Amino acid sequence: SLDGRAFLSSLSPRCSDLKLIRLTAVILLALCSTSRPAPALESAGRLMARCEAVLWQQKQDAGRGLELADPNHSGLIGPEWNPLVTDIGHWGDKVASARPEMADALAGYFRRARLKRGDVIAVNASGSFPGFLLATLCAAQTLGLQPVVAYSLGASSYGATDPNFPFPAALEILRQRGHLKDFPLLIFPG
Repeated sequence: SLDGRAFLSSLSPRCSDLKLIRLTAVILLALCSTSRPAPALESAGRLMARCEAVLWQQKQDAGRGLELADPNHSGLIGPEWNPLVTDIGHWGDKVASARPEMADALAGYFRRARLKRGDVIAVNASGSFPGFLLATLCAAQTLGLQPVVAYSLGASSYGATDPNFPFPAALEILRQRGHLKDFPLLIFPG
């Protein structure tokens, strides 16, 4: 069996030079890359954070903030059970989907898909994960995409399950205050 050094010395000089160049390129890329996202990606997360602050404040002003259920004060975590709940949901999944970094991640996916300003994207969402829908809208807006949204009012536990503050009403508040431009084209029971 060959060890690594013997294997490299057995290669022709040209092949080992190419491997060395590739290895050097990988190391340089790793050293030169930063963990900081591009400015457009940062702005998607910042926009989502601003939207969440508005929603949290709206819920607090109405006495509906769920301090324990919504530890990050996103304004996107609803009650476990009520008439809007259509299925069992997992609280941790709802909290994770409501993080502003989700908007940054989606903006990255949209860029990798080579979507460009003015492209239309179809979005089918339910109240189960309002964080994902808000992240999608924030990412689309910062990249100049045109989302066409169909939204179902039904939600699993901890989603958009507050009957006194349905998610379309939350989106309308964000639109009226100038944070979001787009609103669901279709809204239907779920």
